[in-house]
Amino acid sequence: MILHYFSSAGWQEWGLPERPLIREAMPVLIDEDLRFEDAAGPRPAARAGSGLRARGAGQPLFGFPELRDWLLSAGFTTVTGHGEDGRPLTADHKRMVIVADLP
Repeated sequence: MILHYFSSAGWQEWGLPERPLIREAMPVLIDEDLRFEDAAGPRPAARAGSGLRARGAGQPLFGFPELRDWLLSAGFTTVTGHGEDGRPLTADHKRMVIVADLP
């Protein structure tokens, strides 16, 4: 996985009707070969550990509600949160696993 910080520089050339709403320097994870799917269909993406934890002031940590809302607004139909043990996510879990389904 590649950790990239979003920049909207040159957005006018992307064929979008308006500037993206993603905030500048937001962390984005991208698979190393830049493919979201292959012959078998959409690829699952997983990230373990603390790769997106704040590395300094101004880099927020996001909880399940924010991530769920982003995924739903991106077109996923259901989004569920689980702990490291596979059970429904609770405040007692140390890790979060998100499963999102496409329509």
